[in-house]
Amino acid sequence: MELQDVNVDDASDRGQAQESASADVDELTERAAAMQLESAPSPMPRSPGLRLQIPNPFEPSDQPVMDELMQTVSPVSSGQRVAAAPALPQPPRFEGRTMQDRRNFMRRYETYLTAINALQTQWGGAFAMPVGACIESRTKRMVARYEFNTAPHLITEEQWIGY
Repeated sequence: MELQDVNVDDASDRGQAQESASADVDELTERAAAMQLESAPSPMPRSPGLRLQIPNPFEPSDQPVMDELMQTVSPVSSGQRVAAAPALPQPPRFEGRTMQDRRNFMRRYETYLTAINALQTQWGGAFAMPVGACIESRTKRMVARYEFNTAPHLITEEQWIGY
């Protein structure tokens, strides 16, 4: 292997190298700036007098806003309007495993269904939750797998009631 002697201390060589490196950096900077300008999206043309105005909804208004009279949605125009509905009873959740747990759940479900049916009127009423929707998801999967031998979504409402 041959070794070459290189004079590193030559000040003039270093100065020229630094100048050429500086020139290379400046040239690269100019090229990058030109490329960015070429790739930048062109600004949207605007009319000089056009200005987008977005109102501030929290700004106090100078004029008070008056309430408007609206039509009633009551079935009878002379009838009373419903101002508040009673709190709907919550459906029970089945999480048991024994026959006694099933019986207790069905008793609670029948009580729930009676309360929901009492709220039914000719103009509308409360939605009664199906039995299948009242069964806790892990319990539903276990029962579907071991009792019905099928997927939980394939079991009908009648099958859940019969269970």
